[in-house]
Amino acid sequence: MPVSEGLAAPAVAPLPADDSDPWALRVVDELGHHDCGLDLAVLVGPPGSGRSRALTSLAERLRAAGARVVVGIPRDAQTPDTHGRRPVVVADDVHAWPVASIARLRSALDDGHLAVLAATENRLRDTMITGLIQRSRPGGGVRVCTPVSTAWVLDRALLRRVDLDPTQASHIRRTCAGAPGLIDEILVTLASEFGAAHPDSPPLNPVERAAVLARKAYRRRLEHLDDAVLGALAVAVEGNGLDTSVVAEVLDIDEQSAITAVDRARGSGLLLSADTLVPTAQGPLVETLGPGRVAQVRRASVVRRMGVGSISPGDAMAAAELGIREPRVSAALLEAAARASASEAEVLLTAAAGAGGDASEIAMRRAHLALAAGEVHRASQIVDEIIGAATSPAVTHVAPTVLAARIALAAGRPSHAADLIRWLGPKYAATQPITAVRALLDVGDRDAAAHYLTDTGAAPTAARTAQRDALRALFGEPIGGATLDGLLRALPMLTDRDDIAWPALMLAVQSGDVLAARVVADEVFDADRRDLALRWIALLLDPHTAAGAPTLAPVTPTPADRVRAEVAALGPLPTPGGCGQTLRAAAAVEFGLADTLTLGELWLSLAAAGEQARVRGQVAAFDEVVAGIGTMSGWAVTWNWYAIRACAAAGDRMGTEDRLARLETALSANPGDERTATLAAAARVVHDLAFAATPIDDPRVVQARAGLVAIGAPTDAARLCADTAAPDLSSPRLTSAEAPSPQLSPPSGPLTDREAQVAHELLAGCTYAEIGARLFISAKTVEHHVARIRRRFGGGSRSEVLAALRAAGYR
Repeated sequence: MPVSEGLAAPAVAPLPADDSDPWALRVVDELGHHDCGLDLAVLVGPPGSGRSRALTSLAERLRAAGARVVVGIPRDAQTPDTHGRRPVVVADDVHAWPVASIARLRSALDDGHLAVLAATENRLRDTMITGLIQRSRPGGGVRVCTPVSTAWVLDRALLRRVDLDPTQASHIRRTCAGAPGLIDEILVTLASEFGAAHPDSPPLNPVERAAVLARKAYRRRLEHLDDAVLGALAVAVEGNGLDTSVVAEVLDIDEQSAITAVDRARGSGLLLSADTLVPTAQGPLVETLGPGRVAQVRRASVVRRMGVGSISPGDAMAAAELGIREPRVSAALLEAAARASASEAEVLLTAAAGAGGDASEIAMRRAHLALAAGEVHRASQIVDEIIGAATSPAVTHVAPTVLAARIALAAGRPSHAADLIRWLGPKYAATQPITAVRALLDVGDRDAAAHYLTDTGAAPTAARTAQRDALRALFGEPIGGATLDGLLRALPMLTDRDDIAWPALMLAVQSGDVLAARVVADEVFDADRRDLALRWIALLLDPHTAAGAPTLAPVTPTPADRVRAEVAALGPLPTPGGCGQTLRAAAAVEFGLADTLTLGELWLSLAAAGEQARVRGQVAAFDEVVAGIGTMSGWAVTWNWYAIRACAAAGDRMGTEDRLARLETALSANPGDERTATLAAAARVVHDLAFAATPIDDPRVVQARAGLVAIGAPTDAARLCADTAAPDLSSPRLTSAEAPSPQLSPPSGPLTDREAQVAHELLAGCTYAEIGARLFISAKTVEHHVARIRRRFGGGSRSEVLAALRAAGYR
């Protein structure tokens, strides 16, 4: 009988017979009996699958049961014995038998003179082998050896006394492609080596050792294969399957030889289900066939596939690795990089460079990746290398310079972004007008930005119209209304929406339009930054939600986004002393016009804590930016509204009155703007609350709050509520039918009406959140009221304050 193509491994005890296996029991019981339907049983599996050992085990059990077992085809004719039992021919590695021998075996089987117990590789294109398997199938005589599970490996390791955890067992299973025979041989060797290891020697790594043993086993298996099969396996290294026509062309053999080679390769146990080479076998294949021959086959395979259609990313990567420098290869790699994750894109770009791709284009892609990852310093270095030697702008400088400006904006350096746009000039920067206008407005250069609004006479295409509407919105003249509507319509048409994302969100928030703000967050912001956008929407348009929102940490931590996240995390009514981390983030950036609200919120928080001096320099610099765009801009109106409240909170009467005058100048220039009129009226109330000689009457405060709610500024209305006792109108849910319950406490007590309402709920055992819900104010506002109640009663613990309230007659 031909020698097995299995492993030439050291002697290993056969797998124990499984007395509970119905198939094995049936084979042993029926195979030798003439009057039974089963006369052929076939074990099908690749080398290392344990088929030969299972065959040996079944043959021994047949002998023990009294069957006459013959190894190989008997020379003499065989007949049943006196008990009617046929001789059983044990035929191992039938796939390696000569065709004539298989034909003789099949003829004797068909004559009914003997039964056959065989083991073979699965040869799908070999009619002799497939015929034998198909003949056995109707009688249930086929047993296919399939890959084993990790649980099986753990069980076998326990039997062999090898200590493995599930992860190690899984690694060993994958290393051996699930072949049970190979795994068991490796476990036997590991048990022997672990048992012989010296106690003082370093512990053996079972996974690493198993990989070494598997590679040796695969090397022995490969040495029995001919050149055509080895060549087919080399084609499979590419992972694109085994097409016989490709194999024939690449190996320069005829079609029938290619069919045979592929069939044998698939039966070798060295290929996975998708005709990809077992990873552990790749090194042994190179050692057996030679690195030069493997590279030659791979190169021919890649070139052949490149010649019959578009290049896949896998083929392009393989071509680059094999040193094929061709424009189509680099183009395919660049295209794949545009769709890949950051880590995958970097690998693809490196391959594109090796394939002769354009160095500038690859550098630009790398700069985009670095910017997307928040690595603004690295992104800046990359684009600086591209444009650093330029002394005057040209067409080739447009893309890298505009990208450099975007990087500068993300880094919180708007002045650098504006310098880049000015150097490029309108002639070239006009191709990217949104970036140009954004950079120039961020530093207050309104005149330079206005150049990009000039009508060039070009056809008003949909893209140009969208661009025009977006540019007009950036100027903030006015904020909201038709300008905002035009911006929202423009967003889907813009190709450079990243540049307008933050300004668009801030314009929608200032307009008080929650729906518009959420549209911007959903359509313009990517997944990493959408949470940041939603936090700002909650902060300024939904204070009740913002009060309980968690601290936000952006996934893409560019310096500009980091300070925005830190300021948003302060909340609508921050606690004193909680701005240290925010100030550290703010110190690393310049505030551009699009961050009017960011700096305004920070200034307001610091003023409430008595630390407004810590942003004095940044406020002064921002005043110059605002002066550059003019008092009529909605951005300037927003800034002065913040400045009035911050100055009032800090007790700066002169600063408050100066900012109030600026706001009223804007109103006189545009008296029909409802937003400006409302903010000016509320600003007068803020001024009078802080500095008027006589107390301000509640109707004025109520009217101011109602106006703020009407223009979509509920957080600002809630902040006024924190400083007065008038009803809180910041919640859109408040109606006359839903007004708080009437005051139940004595009017003669030391508390204001609102404080008495809070005290009543406190005495009822409500939490701050519950009190806020009942009185239609935020939990933070409740906290401020409780702080005032404590001060009125001399501080003390919660129980002491509650006792003092009861003693004063509050119920």
